[in-house]
Amino acid sequence: MTYPITAVKRAGLPAAPCAYAIAQAYGDLTESERSDALFGSVTRKLCTVRELRDALAAMPRVKARRELVARIEAVEAGAESWLEERALKDALTGRPFDSLIRQHRIVVEGQAFRLDMYDPFTRTAIEADSFRWHAGDQQRLRDIRRDALLATIGIQTIRLSSRDLIENADWCRAMVQLALTARR
Repeated sequence: MTYPITAVKRAGLPAAPCAYAIAQAYGDLTESERSDALFGSVTRKLCTVRELRDALAAMPRVKARRELVARIEAVEAGAESWLEERALKDALTGRPFDSLIRQHRIVVEGQAFRLDMYDPFTRTAIEADSFRWHAGDQQRLRDIRRDALLATIGIQTIRLSSRDLIENADWCRAMVQLALTARR
């Protein structure tokens, strides 16, 4: 099978476009590498979801195709990381969470923020915090200040840890549902 090739300007070597490279390699990567390849490439704008779908359409044989398609659908639904994908699929899915806007952008006192999930009716933000990114004192301080600033305009933030999202999805679902109900 022949795939489109472009020239890598730095090395001058032929290489497949990012979307084709992900589709070709996806099934041979570890779970962590699969997540990083897809979410990282889309987040860093190395390729788009449309390009990924086009690559899959052009490639009849792709290892782990179903998983890759499901992950692409999670990106389309607003997930930007493996943890947000887990929240979307395991914890915050179904009718009670249909009103959530994924990756909602908001500006408060000149500071721009992107909320993992946001319910505009109850003015509730839900953040999926991975230990990798939210473990340090500096990041925790930024989170506290951000939550305080959001509170000044009536937005309550609920933070869910990666451990709870993975091990206690039912508890996460119940807590968020209770908060949304109380704020309605």
